[in-house]
Amino acid sequence: MLAMSEVTPVPKPESKPKREMGAVGMISMLIGFAILAVTVLSAANTAFDLNLALGSHGATSPLPNNWEAVIGLGAAGVLWIALTYFGSTVVGMFKDAKGNTGKRVGVIVGALVLLVVAGRGLQVVALTWSYGSMLAYYCTDVGTIEDVQDELEGATPEALDACLGRTSQWDRADLLEVVIGAGATFEDATTEPEFRYCVLSGDVSLEYVEKAVALGATPQNCPKSESLIQAKVSGTSDQDDETMAKIVAALLAAGWSADAVSEFDPVKAVEHAKQRNQPATLAVLEGAQ
Repeated sequence: MLAMSEVTPVPKPESKPKREMGAVGMISMLIGFAILAVTVLSAANTAFDLNLALGSHGATSPLPNNWEAVIGLGAAGVLWIALTYFGSTVVGMFKDAKGNTGKRVGVIVGALVLLVVAGRGLQVVALTWSYGSMLAYYCTDVGTIEDVQDELEGATPEALDACLGRTSQWDRADLLEVVIGAGATFEDATTEPEFRYCVLSGDVSLEYVEKAVALGATPQNCPKSESLIQAKVSGTSDQDDETMAKIVAALLAAGWSADAVSEFDPVKAVEHAKQRNQPATLAVLEGAQ
């Protein structure tokens, strides 16, 4: 009778103990979920106009009552939880690599790379949310001509209009030629009619005015700018009299009227120049009459 061969049982692989989050991580996660809970309350507060507020020891803090704040708060909560989980995972992997210096270095380097990539992604999302596009962001005081040129490919008319508006806000005369050359127009056509405005209406420099005029800015294509000269002379601009005179001369040459007044101010530009003791500006205005 043949003896049955003994079957050696195959040992089951030992399962690694489940990595548990430490006390600090748990507290951080609770903070993140608390932020999300406040976000839910804020959403209800905004949707139903409840005027809710958080109170503690007699002090109260109103909950957000607009959707931008609610979305921002929710994003902060999600980000907090994600970073907490990420940090806990990295710490656990670092501990598991005890005795293996190379692996520990790899864990740290990998974590840093992921943080940099994720941080840049979040930055782009935040800036796009705030400015409408990266193009508009670079048309503020932070961008160079090269930055703007890099963003122009495929730029929508809305992005171009937003960019042009930012150049006015930050007096970026150096960007005008690039932006107008890419297709931006002074009409601000992509904005709702009631919100359109002329980029020259801002407190821009003589260089900005002259360059915009050279690129085709006129009373006909610059919205709501009929009384632009009056607004410039009567405004609170820091321009000295000689500079203001040159600005007025440039606007007159482009077709703006020295006599036009706004519905809120019936006083003509020439009278404002007299009141503000601006002899050079006054001479230019009187010469146009």
